[in-house]
Amino acid sequence: MSTDTKRCVVALGLVALALWPPIHRGLVARYDVSPWRFFGWAMYCQPKIPISIDAFVDVDGVRLPLEQAVAERRAIAHSRFEFMQRRETWGTLVEPDEFSRKVLEAVPQADRAEIIVRHLGLDPATGNIAARTYSYRLYRSDP
Repeated sequence: MSTDTKRCVVALGLVALALWPPIHRGLVARYDVSPWRFFGWAMYCQPKIPISIDAFVDVDGVRLPLEQAVAERRAIAHSRFEFMQRRETWGTLVEPDEFSRKVLEAVPQADRAEIIVRHLGLDPATGNIAARTYSYRLYRSDP
């Protein structure tokens, strides 16, 4: 490899190294991706606080927590854990569609599944920890 090629490779590496921190911080701010992943220097911008996921189903017009409505809790707990891991890493880029479908499969008498995701993080305006809540609904008639 020639000296010019080596210089070019080093220069490109330095440019990438200089540009990645603000790009990663933008992804964290916009999509709630984990500041602790993807070679993220944004981890210094906010604490690592796990998200919480609540699931509810509507059975004959009554809203029930998933734990009360499902018989096989182990499989659905595993699905919730998998969704939580993906959501903590990828943020709002991951929708709960697959988890919602598994909830509806686990509770065949349910008309609707509702997934509520709560994410605690720093509010950029105040520097205080604030909750962001995302609510998703999947009806059995949805494709």
